[in-house]
Amino acid sequence: MELHAKLVRSQLNFFKPLAENCSLELTRKGQDKLGELMTAMHRRETFSREHDFRNFQGAWIMPKDERRTGVILYLHGGGYTCGSLEYAKGFASTLATECGVRVFCAAYRLAPEHPYPAALEDALESYEYLLKKGYPARQILLCGESAGGGLIYALCLKLKELGRPLPCGLVGISPWTDLTSSGASFETNRDVDPSMTRELLTFYAGCYTQTPEDPLCSPLFGDLHGLPPSLLFVGGDEVMLDDTRMLHEKLLQSGCRSKMHIAPERWHAYVLYCLNENMEEDFQSINHFLDKVLSPARSLRWMRLDNAAKIYPAAKRRNWNNFFRLSATLTEPVDTAVLRSALDVTARRFPSMAVRLRRGVFWYYLEQIPQAPAIQPEKSCPLAHAPFDQVRRCALRVLVYHDRIAVEFFHAITDGTERLLSPFERLGMPVHELAMMYTIAIRFVPTLFDEANHIMTAQAARGARIDEGRLIDRVKFFVPILVPLFASALRHAEELANAMEARCYTGGEGRTHYHILKIRKVDWLAMGLFALYLAALLLIGVFL
Repeated sequence: MELHAKLVRSQLNFFKPLAENCSLELTRKGQDKLGELMTAMHRRETFSREHDFRNFQGAWIMPKDERRTGVILYLHGGGYTCGSLEYAKGFASTLATECGVRVFCAAYRLAPEHPYPAALEDALESYEYLLKKGYPARQILLCGESAGGGLIYALCLKLKELGRPLPCGLVGISPWTDLTSSGASFETNRDVDPSMTRELLTFYAGCYTQTPEDPLCSPLFGDLHGLPPSLLFVGGDEVMLDDTRMLHEKLLQSGCRSKMHIAPERWHAYVLYCLNENMEEDFQSINHFLDKVLSPARSLRWMRLDNAAKIYPAAKRRNWNNFFRLSATLTEPVDTAVLRSALDVTARRFPSMAVRLRRGVFWYYLEQIPQAPAIQPEKSCPLAHAPFDQVRRCALRVLVYHDRIAVEFFHAITDGTERLLSPFERLGMPVHELAMMYTIAIRFVPTLFDEANHIMTAQAARGARIDEGRLIDRVKFFVPILVPLFASALRHAEELANAMEARCYTGGEGRTHYHILKIRKVDWLAMGLFALYLAALLLIGVFL
């Protein structure tokens, strides 16, 4: 076990005897504080909206980077006796951020003030609310941990009983599915579970119901045939291990699809702690499950370079590249773990940073990559060479050397065309400006084609007949198209001029080059072959 898990485990072991003797009121306050902490961690990545029901409250947690359709109905844990809306919003915020999907969390009524069936009734009302909001059952997934994990299965049994449509899938995190505590793991894991005891669970079960064997209280004893696919997580050291293991086995025996993850040396509802050792793998499994049963995640965005950056290498060798570098020297050594965390947050908030360079037919473009790049150690001398293949994987480098942080962005501006036209400079021609205009024109061809197509589609929608009539009529049709197209070209040119001016561009006079491009024999050979090819085409056109 690595440090993060060891630290959490030691803290749980320390508080375990205190939790057994705490009053219910104090336990509720502590659980709510934990939820507030989890919510604060994702405050910048989500926004929430509360919804009041007649007997309880719920809340929408919506990610700012929403990547998939549908909704997760999240039912929190707490032994049916603890957990306010603030606590429910905690892990709901984690789900929304990590999965890129809307989450509705329900703070159902708690025992002993409101025993069974209050929690089940509130869960059913939340599910019906989502159906009325326009979400079909195939776009609703249930998720819950501990008591909430058992409640999502009890809700499915109730929906079957009422003949209502079932959700598309179930994610259970250490689900409490047997309130009679009949599993063998209550004895085998008694001394290794750092957070839970049979006595505590018996107390919670007594607060909730007087008939713990009722399938709507202990779904393990219910008819599980026809339930949607399940994804289950459980800690290998928790006393409730058999609650999940027996549920998984019964689901398979009932003809349902189920996949179970048993995390060695982990405790009850360990997923909620977002452990450094498990979080990536756990949420990768959850996202893969959502892709299959809820909706596939939106494909990664790709972005065109801005107009100034479209002036990209017309002639470039693979053994050189340019980087725009920002560096800062701190007063103490860089903590790479903290920097890694900050980089991940920054990449999620500003996805256009974590991109790679791709080449299209007419221009280069940027494509978003799934995660921020790895932090690389830097030598004492900066500006080390980066292979072009590395830029194709990620156009951003984050480098650390003792107390120095450096961020490098790949960039380049074409000067290959200018070198090609350099002989005309002796005739007094503004070669740099001509090369610039030529390169810009080439880059704008696809843009103008797209805009011309939009204008033609709009004209056709108004009844214009593009493919009918005489040739002269069709030519006349294109005249009104050229006017807005010309105006659009001027607008693009103005945007480009402003962008270049913002980058302190002053023209070719006095411009220096870190790498001087020279025409070599292979370049002369390529131009000669191209000239012969053009001559051959001309001769074929004349004589044939």
